[in-house]
Amino acid sequence: MDGISITRIPGQHGSGAVLDEMGPTSGFIFSTAGEPTIYWIGDTILTESIRQQILKTAPDIIITHSSGAVWGEERMLIVMDAIQTVEVCHLTPKSKVVAVHMEALDHATVSRVELRNYSRTHKVSEDQLIIPADGENVLL
Repeated sequence: MDGISITRIPGQHGSGAVLDEMGPTSGFIFSTAGEPTIYWIGDTILTESIRQQILKTAPDIIITHSSGAVWGEERMLIVMDAIQTVEVCHLTPKSKVVAVHMEALDHATVSRVELRNYSRTHKVSEDQLIIPADGENVLL
């Protein structure tokens, strides 16, 4: 498409031995002139390379998978949890962060209410961290 840039950003769907089961994952940065830049982080934990990508691009909108899903007998974290989601907010305080992929997985460990409570205690406003309900439309 003319004028639209989509950049693939590698992710890490867990750590340690679970990576062999999860396989590669990606997020994407969408940008075009005159519109907000969006970074859909996807199924990944917060890694140093993703932190650096956030700081480098300072996207206007960041979409995180924030259910704190775990996998395997070791219950290894495979997507962001409340701690990592709030860290994303602190990395880029001018970005809107939209936390999705919640309360739909049986291996999730973080609810919407838990994420909201954690974010409040760590000084993240409801204007910055948006936690939509299932089926809710969000206009930013």
